[in-house]
Formats: sequence, C-alpha cells, structure tokens
Amino acid sequence: MSRPIQRGLHILGLAAILGVLGDILLRTTPWGVNLSLWVGMACAAGWLLLPESAEGRLEIAGWPLLAALFFAFCFAWRDAESLLVWNGLAILCALSLPALKLHGIRLRAARITDYVMGLVANGLNAVAGPTLLPREELATNEISRHSPRARAAVLGLILAVPVLFVFGGLLMSADPGFERIVRALIDWDFEIIASHIALVGFLAWTSTGVLRPLAMGRNPVLNFGDRIIANAPKKPMLGIVELGIPLGALGLIFLVFAGLQARYLFGGEAVILQTAGLTYAEYARGGFFQVVAVATLLLPLLLGADWLLDGRAARNVTRFRIISATLLLLIALIVLSAILRMRLYMDTYGLTEDRFYAMAFLVWVGMVLALFGTTVLRGRRDRFAFGAIATGFVTLATLNIVNPDAVIARTNLTRAEAGAEFDVEHAKRLSADAIPELVTRAPALLSGEACESFWKGLRDNKALHQSDWRTWNRSRRTARRAIQEAAPPNCG
Repeated sequence: MSRPIQRGLHILGLAAILGVLGDILLRTTPWGVNLSLWVGMACAAGWLLLPESAEGRLEIAGWPLLAALFFAFCFAWRDAESLLVWNGLAILCALSLPALKLHGIRLRAARITDYVMGLVANGLNAVAGPTLLPREELATNEISRHSPRARAAVLGLILAVPVLFVFGGLLMSADPGFERIVRALIDWDFEIIASHIALVGFLAWTSTGVLRPLAMGRNPVLNFGDRIIANAPKKPMLGIVELGIPLGALGLIFLVFAGLQARYLFGGEAVILQTAGLTYAEYARGGFFQVVAVATLLLPLLLGADWLLDGRAARNVTRFRIISATLLLLIALIVLSAILRMRLYMDTYGLTEDRFYAMAFLVWVGMVLALFGTTVLRGRRDRFAFGAIATGFVTLATLNIVNPDAVIARTNLTRAEAGAEFDVEHAKRLSADAIPELVTRAPALLSGEACESFWKGLRDNKALHQSDWRTWNRSRRTARRAIQEAAPPNCG
C-alpha cells in the first residue's frame, strides 16, 4: 500500500478511535479524569502522526503537548468552574501551536497575527474534518481496484432493507412468537443510539481535521492565510505628530488620575470624604474593574500605534518610545492604586471569584505591559507574542496550584473569625476546592438557620455524589471525605 494511502488511513483510524473513546469517556459529566484521559489520547495520536525522528517530534510538539497535558490534568485536580473554563481554552491554544511549527513559524519569534491564524486554522480544520484529506490519500488506483466490490456490497444492503421490511412484517403478523423475537432484537432506543452516533461522528470528524496537518506537514488554511497577508495592501504609516497627540492626551489623563489616586491613598479617609464626596467603603468598592479595562485596552492601543509608526526616521522611534514608556509608568501607578483599593475592598466586603480572577488578570496584564516595554520598545517586537502567551500559561498554571476557591474561602473565614459577617450563600456557591476549608472552620461561625442552610447546601451538591469513575476528580473526592469525616453539625 502506498505511503499517501497509509497516512490517510492512519489519520482516519486514529480519528475514529478518538471518536469512540470520546463517546465512552466524555458523555458523563461533570468532567474530571475522563477529559484528562481523552486529551492525553488525542496528544498521543498527534505525537504518532508527527515526523518519525524523536528530535523532530520534540522540536515541533514537545512543550505545547506537555502544556496541553498539564491543563487537561487540572480537570482531574481542580473543580472551580471559572478555572476549568480557562484550562479548556489553554488546551485549545496549546494544541494549535504544533501546526504553526510545521508551517515553518518559529514560536519564539512569531507575530501576534501568526498565533491568531493558528487558532483560526485549528478551528477551521476541525470544521472541515475529512474534506481536507487530499485526493491521493483516499482515492488512488490502489483503492479504486476494490471499489466495485464495495459498491456492490452497499447496493445489496440497500436492496435488503425493503425486502426484510415487507416479508418480516408479514411473518410477524402471522406468528406471535416470531413477533416477540423480532421485537426483542430491534427494541432499541433510537434516540440514545442517535446521540452516540452524533457524538462519535462529531469527535471523529473534528479530530480528522486537526490531526491531518500534523501527519502531512501542510496546512491549507495557513497557506491561504499567508496568501491573503502577502497580497494585502501596504499598511498605512503615521508620523510621531499624528500618534503623539492622542497618546500625549492619554498620558495627561493618566497623570491627573494617578495624582488623585496618590492623594487618596496617602491622605486617608478625610481626603476621600472631602474631595470625592464618597464614603470610605464606596471608594474601596468603586473603580477597580474600570482600571482593569483601561490597563487591558492600553496594550492593543500601544501595539497598534507601534505598528502604524513610520519608523524610517530614528527620531520618530525615539520619541514614540519615550511617550510609550511614560504611559507604561503611569498605568503601573494606576494599577498599583487599583490593587491597594481592592485590598481595602476585601477588608470591608470579603473576597469573591470575580474579584479574585480580576486581580489575577490584572497581574497578568501588568506582566504583559512590562514585557511590551522590554521587547517592543527595545526593537524586539518578534519576542512579544511568545512572551505574552508563555506568561499567560504560567499565570494559569499558578492559579491551578494556588487553588482560588480555597483562597477565597480562607480569606472570608479569617474575616468572619475576626468579627465580620460570613456570607453563607456565597460560601455554598464555591466549588469542591473550598469545601475542606469550609467544613473545618465554618461550623464554629454558624448557628440556627444559617448553619442548616450551609450543611444542606453541601449535602445537595450533586457533583459530590457522582459515582462514575469517569467523573473522578481529586477535589471532589477530598470534599466528600471531608464532609463524611466532619462531626455532625450542631445547629442549635
């Protein structure tokens, strides 16, 4: 059998196996070790289809597949819904990187558009599925020699259906015993069968499209994207005056805002009440998410300005870097102010998932802005995109290790033990990651209705009562054990 046919059959075979295994593993929720196993098998399939030399495989897919495996493992480790969503996105991102390497793109020097094209290409490959397999892989003369027999067999099966239907129906009406036998054979739940076929087909179809570039080393979507970029009109170029005016105005706004925040922080409650007309609690509560949005939007603004800058004059580049560095310094002061404001807010109102993840996101944005200063502003723009993705992976991995829901529970319990109010409803909404901490420390803080509501919320958590091995998750297992071993609640 020729090599193109072997490759095509390997792709289709592995995709079919992933489809069947996905139907066996992923049908049961909430996802846990089942998703970890399936992603591991998908990574193994991709590894098998890569070039045969160990050096080639490691160079193309070494760390991206390890990253995908780590974040897949986190589905069997953590239970926080928000964290698992980000873990899923990280898996998709990591699995799109080998295709870029096969396309000849060095990840450390790739542009942002390269990474975006990689994600888009992976999505389009998944949608296209087997249609991306070239004709020589599926329809060569070697296969066509057997096609008459295959066509005859398919035609025979089609003709058998009406014959069996008519004669079988007559015989069933003629004998009740025969009717019982036939009904026992065909008494299927076609809705369930259709759902299995749909899931297997969906996973096999999408897997074929994603695996194909790994086996063939060619990605038609990326090739098409390259042609679009190559034929695109030249980018417009703006001088330092056109760019300096809006960026300078933005810097002035940042300067005034940072000055006010410094006055509030160092002046204390009296200055806030006098100047802002707010209570201290209102000041602590307001503004944080707006600052997160400002810091996030500044990055694409500076990247766009750098891309549009007419860099033929060294003087323009120097002035732009001075303006950008000034903006980065001012936004750093504003971010620091927002973080200190959030600390005040946590002392007053406690910690929630939104506040925790917004804080973590702001820390990552701060790292990316610092990276912008050390790469783009030093003429090394090609290092920026890889660094931003790498810091994103590191930040997400750190969150998985830190265990956000346990940190949230610990913070709020410490506040409650110091005399603050304990929000039982919010505590019940936390994932299994927080339950060991809650079971250990919350009972001493609760009584009466609040105590009964808290324990009822734990007992009614359906995820903790899953017995299917496919949904196994370390956090849920630890939470079940903590509840079982806890002393009976005394809510009197």
